[in-house]
Amino acid sequence: MKCHRSSGSEFGNQSVLNFGVCQRVAKLLLQTIFVLSVAGAAACLGGDWPGFRGPNGDGTSNARIRTDWAANPPKVLWRKGTANNLQDGFSSIAVSGQRLFTMVRRSIGGTYQEVCVALDTETGVELWSRPLGPATYDGGGNEGAPGNTGGDGPRSTPTVNGNRVYVFTSWLVLACLDAEDGHVVWSVDLMAAPYKASVITWQNAASPIVRDGLVIVNGNVPSKRLMAFNAETGTLVWSGQDDKMTYSTPVNAELLGVPQVIFYAQSGLVAVNPNTGAVLWRHACSYNGVPPASSPVVAGDLVYCSAGYNTGARVIRVSKSGSAFSTTQIARTPGMFESQWATPVCYEGFLYGIFGTKEYGTAPLKCLRIDTLEEQWSQDGFGMGGVLLVRDKLLTLTDAGALVLVQPTPGAYSEIARFAALSGKCWNVPAVIDGRIYARSTKEIVALDVSVPPPPKLRLEILRAATNGKVRIRFRNADGTPIESGRLPGIQVLASSDVAAPSAMWAELITDLEIEDGTVFLDELTEAWPQRFYRIVENP
Repeated sequence: MKCHRSSGSEFGNQSVLNFGVCQRVAKLLLQTIFVLSVAGAAACLGGDWPGFRGPNGDGTSNARIRTDWAANPPKVLWRKGTANNLQDGFSSIAVSGQRLFTMVRRSIGGTYQEVCVALDTETGVELWSRPLGPATYDGGGNEGAPGNTGGDGPRSTPTVNGNRVYVFTSWLVLACLDAEDGHVVWSVDLMAAPYKASVITWQNAASPIVRDGLVIVNGNVPSKRLMAFNAETGTLVWSGQDDKMTYSTPVNAELLGVPQVIFYAQSGLVAVNPNTGAVLWRHACSYNGVPPASSPVVAGDLVYCSAGYNTGARVIRVSKSGSAFSTTQIARTPGMFESQWATPVCYEGFLYGIFGTKEYGTAPLKCLRIDTLEEQWSQDGFGMGGVLLVRDKLLTLTDAGALVLVQPTPGAYSEIARFAALSGKCWNVPAVIDGRIYARSTKEIVALDVSVPPPPKLRLEILRAATNGKVRIRFRNADGTPIESGRLPGIQVLASSDVAAPSAMWAELITDLEIEDGTVFLDELTEAWPQRFYRIVENP
């Protein structure tokens, strides 16, 4: 039997358990077991932020960020604004690789245009820009908002998929751009022939979503308003229904095991098969004068929706019998809990969001129980900004440009920290990625470093032989400090019978992790393996 020694030795990036422990366990199990202890991740990367409201389009992120802002405030990495012609707009931010994408309004040849811009995430330097059509906003946007002297611009957010950027302009041009240099790969003008769509009062604010090689929008083309285009070619794949557009971005979801895209149209909620456009279910929702702008929120089999201008909120339950869906309204608050455009997030059965209509600078952040819409608490002074859930913390961008960290608990409002990040109006949501927050207003864009220090290294050990042919494994911080429970979702224990196998061939142990006094335990059945290697990897 051969075992590797750990005293000062390294197996790539992995130190190997000492000979004695390995030998004792091997004798108990009549097999050879090796443990490779991998350091905790040096940097906690959150992956791309591909579009409006993040990786899942639901306002949630698993990225790790620092929360001790009082003692260690966010560090401004760069700030770009008027001097860089980066202002004017309510578009949010998308990030992929080292590129940040957003929409702005610019004067080009004496005419205002909607422009998609790409910035370097490290420096804020503009990499390219692409004009996509007129930037005129009659009667909407920032008009009537106190303290907002200018800054109106595009409302829709670009969506990134691979090396393509998809943009849906205010005047219904759906364009695919190359992420490297911004050249137009394809473009469809839905207001031109043969489509002849029309815009609603304040034009389009919805962002395109990409799923299974399709770009999906409500194009507002009569009798075929819900539309999907081939992401590579721009060819129309499916269209149908006569549900008029709103300002609401549709959401990708899976309800009762069935993938679907949910639109919040003028007729109400409409869920379709993303590959065919076939309607799966509908639920009629009326509104008062102005079409909805917030997106639906999905929590299990519940769907929340809300609109401003005295419309209020509702929650429905979606059921399924065989292949047939049905819906039942379980909560309704006419004129109350209006999500004018800031979509709430759901955490452990409670909604957290900014509610109100035209309460610029003053709208409250509230907590509601999702199945009853009962208010748990309310805190004034946030205004018409946006809310994200970053792991187990709320990250709120206020109307006036403050970033506020809040503990999501239904018991009471609990503010962790705040930071004055931006000037101008912020009617959007930030992007959170790679230990950074990217946020924008009608005047500027800022990149903030909120990265956490590298976590302690993890040590993986064979503790003892368990019963029924199982082995008990434990891991803990190498420095002796307790493992924080918040790290568990990012920790994987991998196993292989061949230490030289490629990383992709190592099997993840799918098991419930038990944490006790800062140490984590798991059991694995090993009797089928003549030898077994273990390692631990920490992901974002």
